[in-house]
Amino acid sequence: MAGKPTYEKLEEKIEELRESEKQKHDILNASIDMIMQYDTDLRIVWANKRAASIINKTVSDIVGHKCHKIFQRNDSPCSGCPCIKALQNGNVENEIMCQPAMKGVGKSYWDNYAVPIKDNRGKIIGITEIARDITRREQAKEALKKSEAEKKAILDGLTTNIRFVDKNLKILWVNKAGIASVNKSSEEMIGHKCYEFWGDDPKKTCDGCPAMKSLRTKKTEQIVRHTPDGTILDIKTELVFDEKRNIHGVIQIAHDITDKSRLEAQLQQAQKMEAIGTLAGGIAHDFNNLLMGIQGRTSLILMDKDSSHPDFNHLQGIEESVKSAADLTKQLLGFARGGKYEV
Repeated sequence: MAGKPTYEKLEEKIEELRESEKQKHDILNASIDMIMQYDTDLRIVWANKRAASIINKTVSDIVGHKCHKIFQRNDSPCSGCPCIKALQNGNVENEIMCQPAMKGVGKSYWDNYAVPIKDNRGKIIGITEIARDITRREQAKEALKKSEAEKKAILDGLTTNIRFVDKNLKILWVNKAGIASVNKSSEEMIGHKCYEFWGDDPKKTCDGCPAMKSLRTKKTEQIVRHTPDGTILDIKTELVFDEKRNIHGVIQIAHDITDKSRLEAQLQQAQKMEAIGTLAGGIAHDFNNLLMGIQGRTSLILMDKDSSHPDFNHLQGIEESVKSAADLTKQLLGFARGGKYEV
């Protein structure tokens, strides 16, 4: 039989235990996480240096205090506290906690794990809490969410029809103008093919689809499309890439240029009429000068003829024809001048 350990051996074991305990404490104190041990009343039994430094205290300053009192200056536990849940159900609990007024810190976010401590009989005798500061991550998420909301508000405020589709032309997002153009809700449109709402045939891709062309060419594409209801759309497509430069989808921007096209057509027609009028005016002036020459010469000839002369009636007929031609010239000039019949 082995003899009883000597005093020296016991001292060695105690020293080993002390060294082991010191190593564990050193490891826990080196952690970037806040680590604390509570009793069942949430009084701090042990804490690492990180936990105390959060509120500019030493470990001895916080031991013996209730966690919610020393950190939040509250008389009752935090809402949704994972330690309370772990004490109640005996399970490991995890919660993302927003601490609006942590002493010396202000508003912050923590990823909290609460691990029950049990004795040999399985009775809960305390809680170990491990909390990591994720404030920057959550602030970045909030900033991203705010940015996304602002971009959505801007896009929804545009009267231009804008939609985002995947590589199979399924709608991933559409702005308010796009929704209003087909009298649908976004829920009715998301996941459906774009041509189901804006195409000539709801069962197939539109002829000359710029989105499909962009997917092939990897470039911006643009077409002018006439819809069955008479609407004229200027459609431009831009590819969207992920961080690895893989194609994520296509942005479709559709401008309704119906009124613009009609105005341009009217302007072109007006310019044509103006050009015709200018031409008609020039011809009328030249023709009128010829008529005046004919009338002048005819009048000179008539001065030497009396009514009995065989040419008299013919010459008068020429004068009458010249007057009729002059009236036509006045009408032509009136057309050229927009209704002002002046020679």
